[in-house]
Amino acid sequence: MRRNNYCFEKSYSLKGFIFILLTLALISCGGNSHINPHPAKPVKGTTQNSPQKGRPTASTEESEFEFKLRKLINGYRRDHGLAALSFDPHLHSLARQHSEKMGRSHSLSHDGFKERFEKSGYRLAVENVAFNYTMPQALFDGWQNSTGHNSNMLHPGISHAGIAKAEDYVTFFAGGNKTD
Repeated sequence: MRRNNYCFEKSYSLKGFIFILLTLALISCGGNSHINPHPAKPVKGTTQNSPQKGRPTASTEESEFEFKLRKLINGYRRDHGLAALSFDPHLHSLARQHSEKMGRSHSLSHDGFKERFEKSGYRLAVENVAFNYTMPQALFDGWQNSTGHNSNMLHPGISHAGIAKAEDYVTFFAGGNKTD
């Protein structure tokens, strides 16, 4: 089983840009980058607070796996004095597109993270990806025991999330400090 994490925050400093490049080389979380200050606004959608049985019928619905994983992350955040992450159908759609892309290429990656971040509608975004986990608890445990993944789940700046599983690939994509 493999997992990977990523974190991105908007800032307008050269130091931050250099830091993110070094961070990417190490495949860990952290950093700032000079990115478009006006990302696309998220698509309006309804919040889904309960799991959907089986495969989702639309990209804005959580599967049971996705709901349970978000519930585990939210319990963990509450245990650490942090607010729970609200479901964001737009982040979920971006996460689903990425998980499907990883499934088509049979490759665990953060390829296209900058584009997802710019489309997210948030000034801060973090991402964890994983492969070959069949149970939400096992995946959560793996991320919890990895410093970078754990930091992303407990990032105090995130407020909304989308989690998507496609084939054996999972993407956790979360954002904070929404743009207007």
